Amino acid sequence: MGGEGGADDWAHCLAQAGHTQAGVTLIELMVVIAMVAIVLAIGIPDYQNFTRSNTLLAEVHTLKGDIALARSEAATTGSNVLICASSNPTNSTPGCSGSNEWNTGWAVIPTDSTCTVTTGQAIRVRGAFLSQNTVTFTNAAGGTAPTSFCFNRNGLPATGSTLSGIFIFNTKNNNTGDELCLGINDSGHMNILAAGQSGCP
Repeated sequence: MGGEGGADDWAHCLAQAGHTQAGVTLIELMVVIAMVAIVLAIGIPDYQNFTRSNTLLAEVHTLKGDIALARSEAATTGSNVLICASSNPTNSTPGCSGSNEWNTGWAVIPTDSTCTVTTGQAIRVRGAFLSQNTVTFTNAAGGTAPTSFCFNRNGLPATGSTLSGIFIFNTKNNNTGDELCLGINDSGHMNILAAGQSGCP
């Protein structure tokens, strides 16, 4: 019986020796950590660039839509409507800032025949960019850039109102190549431009 017990113990020891323990070695763990670090180093900047570009594009579309709204309201109401940069767009009676920096916000407001006096309640207002991105308007003809755009009952630029130029949008860090532009011509038609296209820096 002693011989049988010894044989069983020997067989048990062989089975234990042949059994592979599940686990991860230190080298394997270090390799995995290195791979994760590489993926993050590549992926995070790409994601940030994607988010930044999408935010800038959304801001371009928002201004484009509000300029179109000003034209539409002028044609619908049969009276002049202007859109202007504003430093207090969320006030109950927002006013025009007289600046060509539109990232502080803007307002669509009914106006008089001279496009200088705002009348009635604002049609739409937009607050300052939460992204801290910038947008300025550059006059196509050079000189002082207009700080507001006025449309008449035909949905066209009111007498004396200059439209032709480019809104230049950029990220808060003013990175070269990040720019997007919103071009507008004398009839009020608009198009979105990427950096390097048709006068967009």
